[in-house]
Amino acid sequence: RGGPFVSGLPNHELHVRFAMPNGNYDYIVTYRFKLDGHVRVEIASSGYIQTHFMPPERGSQDSFAYRVQRFSGGSLHDHTYGFKVDLDVVSETNSFKTVAYKTGSTLEAVNAGLETPLTTK
Repeated sequence: RGGPFVSGLPNHELHVRFAMPNGNYDYIVTYRFKLDGHVRVEIASSGYIQTHFMPPERGSQDSFAYRVQRFSGGSLHDHTYGFKVDLDVVSETNSFKTVAYKTGSTLEAVNAGLETPLTTK
């Protein structure tokens, strides 16, 4: 027949999903595997807000919380996720790297990596 040879595969994916209940949250993690080798990780959280007492004199918001009712506030916070992946590509010779978290002020975090640090003034 002649002409270039063309082939293809349906774009099927395998989804592996599980839920991890933790306190007032449920974390839903989905691993998506494609036939071409792509791996995608998706994570979502659901749950209910955990509030705390917030007196009226603090106003509608401050650096720690937003007011959600007359005497209650919802704390500002982050969710950090860590995943470990061990892939053997070509051989089983691997390297290992760790990441260490540290605490400090907001100004230290903003100044990290800046040639000219910001000041408080």
